[in-house]
Amino acid sequence: MLSTFAITLVLLSANFAVNGQSTVPPNSRIDCDPTPNSNQGECTSRGCIWDSKFDSNNPTVPLCYYPPNTGYNATSTTKTTATLKPVPGGVGNPYGSNYPNLQFTWKSLGSAVKIQIAPTDVTRYRPPVDINENANIQSSEAFTVEIVNKNIFSFNVKRKSNGVRIWDTSIGGLLFADQFIQISTYLPSKKIYGFGEHIHKNLQHDFSKYTTWGMFARDEPPDSAGV
Repeated sequence: MLSTFAITLVLLSANFAVNGQSTVPPNSRIDCDPTPNSNQGECTSRGCIWDSKFDSNNPTVPLCYYPPNTGYNATSTTKTTATLKPVPGGVGNPYGSNYPNLQFTWKSLGSAVKIQIAPTDVTRYRPPVDINENANIQSSEAFTVEIVNKNIFSFNVKRKSNGVRIWDTSIGGLLFADQFIQISTYLPSKKIYGFGEHIHKNLQHDFSKYTTWGMFARDEPPDSAGV
């Protein structure tokens, strides 16, 4: 299974319009066509939005990006669960079809939380990793989860002590097919360390520009010799 996690840091809060469409601020965009030399025809054929106004000050911001209604709707919710269906007329999955029915669940594991999103009508392969899913993890910091169903389904993981969101999927972009899963989140801080399996030129990642990093792309450590 190929899994993609798109994580975007939000620095702006504004409304934009491209050719009359409801659009997304540059720093909240999820790349819809990350292939080299993307063009308007390919972008719009995917159902995504093309912004022809290239910004030389921010050259890595995606010109082709997902509409703001990309994701799933919750048809029913409880405090710890949500039943999900794809947004009608939303952008399709680039690799297969999105599952028509998903179940979101979360539970506390002491101070930690366990979150699971899975299709309800099929049994998917799970790596045979021995994990104690009922562990009672204890630490000085505890977390809780908030389910939101406004425009599209999203959830927040928050610190109980101060309510700070450390994982906020209201940016949208949830896709879930057999061979391609995408989930996106706003980041609570620019100070992110150790993310991804790639060459780290610095311990702290640079979030001053839109950047793509690989995750779990190799079965051996990356070689930083000569960097």
